[in-house]
Order: sequence, then structure tokens, then C-alpha cells
Amino acid sequence: MKQNAGEHHRQCGPSRPWFDVLADPSTHQAIDGTGWVRESLDGKRLTETGQIFRMAMYHENHPDKDYEMANRVEVFDPPRAIAWQPSARAPDESPRSRVRRVDLALRPQAGR
Repeated sequence: MKQNAGEHHRQCGPSRPWFDVLADPSTHQAIDGTGWVRESLDGKRLTETGQIFRMAMYHENHPDKDYEMANRVEVFDPPRAIAWQPSARAPDESPRSRVRRVDLALRPQAGR
């Protein structure tokens, strides 16, 4: 499902394990498909809307190569949905990037 406000993904399957992975920034490097995510700089699990978590990043075409992102949790609804808005600046400064949101849905059981 695509929305104009940002990236939006729907994942089918048991939602709790997926939510637990997404709520733990230390696991994001393992699930990042770009290779840009390096590590969590805070080392804390996500627990609430408004929480800021920082990630170390790397991109060959970035002026500094190594850089940091400050992400603000916008949605925290375990185990159904999680979203954050990245920023290359301080958490309270603009511009911010598009919201990254994942909605987790249970897979329909066969015969229903």
C-alpha cells in the first residue's frame, strides 16, 4: 500500500515478532535492504511515540560518507503499527524526511 505522506508497508504474518524487530533499532542493520544502516547509537528499544532514536549511517555518495540520522517515533501501537520520521539534523529541526511506517496484519487463516 502506498501513501503520499511517506513510505508505507503492510506485512502479513504473526505481528508480534515483526514488531519486536522493528522496535529494536539494534536489529535495523540486519533488515535494511540498502546497506546504509550501520548501528543504533542509543542502544535502546523503542517504547513510545515521540521517542528519538539515532542511527549511524554510511553512504558512498554522502558528503561525509559516515553520518547520523535522528528519528522521531510517530506511531507506536504494538503489535499493529510502528512509524518514525528520519532527520539528518537535530530531532526538533526541519527539514525532516518522509515518515517510514509499517502496519502489521495477521495473515488470514485458510478456510475463513
